[in-house]
Parts: sequence; C-alpha cells; structure tokens
Amino acid sequence: MKYYALSYTFKVWLTSLLVAPPIYLVIDYYSYPKQSNFSLPDLGSLLQGYFGFIMVGAVLSFITWLVFWGVGVIAYRNTTNYAHRKLIMSLIGGILTVLTFLPFFLLDDSFSGFPTAIMFSYFFCIVIGGLIYRFD
Repeated sequence: MKYYALSYTFKVWLTSLLVAPPIYLVIDYYSYPKQSNFSLPDLGSLLQGYFGFIMVGAVLSFITWLVFWGVGVIAYRNTTNYAHRKLIMSLIGGILTVLTFLPFFLLDDSFSGFPTAIMFSYFFCIVIGGLIYRFD
C-alpha cells in the first residue's frame, strides 16, 4: 500500500519537475517579451537552462515530495472513494507547492515576477498531475 502512494506521488512530482520549467519560460516570454529572461538561444544553452531548472527544482522540492508521499500513504489508507482521494492529493499537492515557495514570497516584497510565475507553473503541474495519474 505504501508503494502505490510512492509511485503516484513520484510520478506527480517528476512531472512537475519536467513540465513546469517550459511552462514558466512560456509565461515569462509572453508576459514580459522585452524583459524576458528567455530568448531564443541556441539549443545547447536552452537545454543547459532546462536541466538547471530541473536540478534546482529537485533540490528545493525534495522534502516537499517526501511530505507529499506521507500524505499519500495516509490518504490511501483512510479514503476509500477514489475520486475523493485524487482530489485530496491534488489539493494537498497544491498547498505544499505554495508552502515550498513561501520563503521566496517573504524575501520579495511584491507578489509579482519570478516567484509567482514559477510557483504557478509548479502548482499547475502538481494539481493537474494529481488528477491525471491513477492512485489505486
């Protein structure tokens, strides 16, 4: 039973690590085209930035994933309705994502720019991933 939660939470977490950086780059590019951190560089630079995002995201969210896994074990044991279990995990995943980015908001006076855009990207991936993947 722990392994269902491990597999489910790992897939959701890994999806957010791999999909959120391109979503952030698109948001950044189309929101602030003249000030964007993203331009159309050569493929090598783009891949280097992408893998950098993945590594930083993995380091910063690893503890959050462990908590998410623990919540998954509890939800699997205590929630018999499959739809409720997935909804609970999506909501908890979204809350944990916001809590992961909370220190960035405390350091930044405004709720705009980098922390908001990257948080939205990860939040979107966690919530949608939580609803898409099977958890049984």
